[in-house]
Amino acid sequence: MVKLLPSTSPRKTNEAWDELRRKISDIRPELPTELAEISIVDNFGDIFGLYYALLGASGYSSDELRRYALDIERELYHIEGVERVVLSGIEPNEVRITIPRATLAMFDIRPEAIREAISSESDIISIGEIDSGELTITVSEQAPYTTIDNIKNQLFTAADGKQYRLGDIMQVELTERSPQSYIMRVDGVESIGIAIAANPRFDVVKVGAKVRAMLDNIEQRLPAGMELRSLYPEDQIAREATNDFIINLIESLAIVILLIIATMGWRSGIVVGGSLLLSIFATLIALMVTHDTLNRTSLAGFIIAMGMLVDNAIVVTDNSTQLMLRGIPRHIAVVKGATTPRLGLLAATLIAIISFLPLQLAPSSVAEIIKPLFMVIAISLLASWVLALTQVPEMNLTLQRASVRGEASERSAWFRPIVEMLIRHRWVVL
Repeated sequence: MVKLLPSTSPRKTNEAWDELRRKISDIRPELPTELAEISIVDNFGDIFGLYYALLGASGYSSDELRRYALDIERELYHIEGVERVVLSGIEPNEVRITIPRATLAMFDIRPEAIREAISSESDIISIGEIDSGELTITVSEQAPYTTIDNIKNQLFTAADGKQYRLGDIMQVELTERSPQSYIMRVDGVESIGIAIAANPRFDVVKVGAKVRAMLDNIEQRLPAGMELRSLYPEDQIAREATNDFIINLIESLAIVILLIIATMGWRSGIVVGGSLLLSIFATLIALMVTHDTLNRTSLAGFIIAMGMLVDNAIVVTDNSTQLMLRGIPRHIAVVKGATTPRLGLLAATLIAIISFLPLQLAPSSVAEIIKPLFMVIAISLLASWVLALTQVPEMNLTLQRASVRGEASERSAWFRPIVEMLIRHRWVVL
């Protein structure tokens, strides 16, 4: 088994598997001929989030159920965004070739000649004797053998140089694999699983809706006694989870804005709340441009950054308000309130972003999951700083008024006695 290093980036993964294929292809001629074909399975990372089952009543054979399942598989590949479809619970048929030992001796045929002729075109599952008088070869049913006649027409060379068709001297028949290695049942009914993996570049919710619409259409054409049943609808689960997170995000927004209004007044609350909303909208636009999706991780990043997004706007708004209280003209106060602390706010913003940088620099296997968290926090914090120097002064100029000191003192009068008491008993507080 070959495993890639955890630090291998997604962009280099395909290159690594291609290089492995080339190396295997180079050494294949040097390997023994008895060795089975070496297969490289590099699609184990596909996420089959949409899982359905095709159920068949007792009146349908496995072949009939299999035929309908293969038809459904072909139709699903026509949907944009479907990356891969895998059927489970299907046992591939086997082609059994039987020849009496007496026939082998009569035509001077070595079993190795038959094996070499067949193995050059298909995979031999087993070769051996079932009864003392017959040699049986079991071959997997796959291309380029598309029909039984293809196998019967296969030529092979006997020891004396003569060529024969397999079907002329051997019995070739299509049989079901026995014993079955994998059986799938849903509610006790024989079924075939249909696993669907969406392309990572597409929205699984939209892909799932298209798949469900197509399967509903197909189910209407199925014969009586067959039905399609959803076992794991990732699109619905993702939609519900996203909606729950969005509700949490809205609640967080409302709580933050209400607290600002309660402590700083409704004018400042509107200014800071507007900056918060615009920061989120700017981040969503950036995610759309970078083709990042809105998922649980990115929504969690918004909730984590919520408290930090209002810091820059609060500092600028409070500075502007204090300058107005000192009698400085409003247009000058809002400009100074934004320009004076701009470098300090930038430094604080960058420090907050850098504190989450390890999430981005984590090994690729981990970063694949938590990368959206860092992206959301970094983009939203930078957007909040830009807005604090542009949008916030404009809104302060429009909404803020030069309140008298008495009004400001009255709003914070309830807090003054508490501070005075703490100062009087500072040793106890410390």
